[in-house]
Amino acid sequence: MGTDHDFSDDDSELSDLPSEYDTPAPHQGPKLGKSMTKQDQGHDATAPQLKRGGSGTFEDNELAGKRPRQNTDDTDTPLQRSKHALMSKVQRHRKTMDTMAKNLTSMEEALQNIERVESENVTLKAEGERLKAEKERLTSENEHLKAEKGLWTSEKAHLKADTELMKSSHEELERRKKENDSLRADNDALLNAFDEVVVLIKERDEDLDNFWAKLEELERQGDELHRLHQASLARVAALQDDRFRELDQLSRIRSILYYQD
Repeated sequence: MGTDHDFSDDDSELSDLPSEYDTPAPHQGPKLGKSMTKQDQGHDATAPQLKRGGSGTFEDNELAGKRPRQNTDDTDTPLQRSKHALMSKVQRHRKTMDTMAKNLTSMEEALQNIERVESENVTLKAEGERLKAEKERLTSENEHLKAEKGLWTSEKAHLKADTELMKSSHEELERRKKENDSLRADNDALLNAFDEVVVLIKERDEDLDNFWAKLEELERQGDELHRLHQASLARVAALQDDRFRELDQLSRIRSILYYQD
């Protein structure tokens, strides 16, 4: 991902500095070797000293991006110039490492977001397939109920025809009863049997009416389930569109971060 940088060249440049340019302790003067000439000692005595407090030490000013006030004359020692160059390199290295750490954090967050969106997309696709199968099952069940409704409608029509026929027979029997009083006993028995049949037919009609009401309730429930299913499909489609847009944005962010790196 472009996060591995080789600083061997810069380190080699730093290591090439002579040991006599080692940074002295805050309470010590510059070390230019085991001994100093009188000229160096005189220069060291007259050179401006950086004190803590106020504008800060030389190291503090360098790391904060500020340079202390320098003498404009030619009395700067090699140690001060080398120290300034060394601190500038350290500051550049620190800025580079901070930028790399921020880029790595942003890339890791973007990758985690992409993985989360892809996982949610798989879940939404599975939910869509399940809803599609449920829709097919409900459609098949609705067709089956419609077929049963047609059968019961046909059966009810046949029963009504039978009822009309039996009513006509009853009238015929009544007419014969009036015409033939001698057959009254047999006719009464037949009428009793016919009354029982009429009661059974009425009970069957009531059963059919109850079944018809239940069938209409099932149709209403089927329509409600179909409406809920359509609403669920619309919601799933909207969520999928949102996830695709989010995934596209995250992909663009990842591309931008990759090229920036």
